[in-house]
Amino acid sequence: MKSPQSRGAWLGLALLFAAFAIPASADPTSDLLALFSQTSGVAAANDFNQGERVSLETKVLAAIASVQRGHEKTATNNLNAFTNEVNALEQSGRLSPADAQALTNSANAIVNQLD
Repeated sequence: MKSPQSRGAWLGLALLFAAFAIPASADPTSDLLALFSQTSGVAAANDFNQGERVSLETKVLAAIASVQRGHEKTATNNLNAFTNEVNALEQSGRLSPADAQALTNSANAIVNQLD
């Protein structure tokens, strides 16, 4: 179990990363890689178990693979599934509203690029 100071440091790092590392660029793959890193940081900050972490990260990895194959609609579906899971984690109390909003905003920005 992480100490409150450690948890606060991870949360601060995750929020800083979300604010500065996820600009909407013209390259969905780069933004998806940044979302993967953001997701990993948020998972660590919120003490997600391995199943929760892997489930979220797998959806982002599937979106990356879809984009690389030119299947933007499938990537969008993967990101929508990611967002649904983020919302479920927030509603269950496992994810803070601020972290959920940051992840959702990043995913939605990428979906907008893919449209």
